[in-house]
Amino acid sequence: MVLFFSNNKNNFDWLQKFPNALYTCMNNFYEKYVTNYNKEGLIQLKKEVENQYKIKLNFTDKFLDFPNFNSEGKYEDLCFNDINKNFRRVMIKSKLDKKALLMEDGKVSFKSYEGLETSPFIWYITIIDDEITLYSNNFYLDADKNGGIVKSFPYMKRWKCELKVENYIIYFEDKNNMLTKDGDKALLRNENKNQKNQLFTFIDVQGK
Repeated sequence: MVLFFSNNKNNFDWLQKFPNALYTCMNNFYEKYVTNYNKEGLIQLKKEVENQYKIKLNFTDKFLDFPNFNSEGKYEDLCFNDINKNFRRVMIKSKLDKKALLMEDGKVSFKSYEGLETSPFIWYITIIDDEITLYSNNFYLDADKNGGIVKSFPYMKRWKCELKVENYIIYFEDKNNMLTKDGDKALLRNENKNQKNQLFTFIDVQGK
């Protein structure tokens, strides 16, 4: 069960298909979500949200099940192995060679991953239709279109992506600003459909 808090009503199309989700841009619904987190309270809140925004939400029969519940240990020790198409934990590998996108001390580059632990290369991504956000090592992926530079930013930035067979292209606002591997640098360049340095594979990494 998740509450999406947003003032962007353009999200209604995918939100109504998303299982076990609520939506609001109002503080009172947020408060009800927190203070009435039980079966009866959430069903009632679902009705109120649907009436308020004229939408139909998708609750499953077991919307309060916790498949990863563990009564002992620490939360950070839980291991999540299920892959969700919208929220993923991945390495972003270049199709060109054996290097992956790396966010290190706020600097973005490509680095060889052979013989190294995967943890520095982990990206937490959200994909909704053709929009993607990319987060790694305390920063989001951002870009400077004027300088053609890919950089870090402390707050969420939206990119675009498209799946091309088994690989993705990633671009910032439009295809004149494609994520491009240039040696070890991450840059923005115009789309070149014949270049592997603009193709990336998302490798899901299971674990904590």
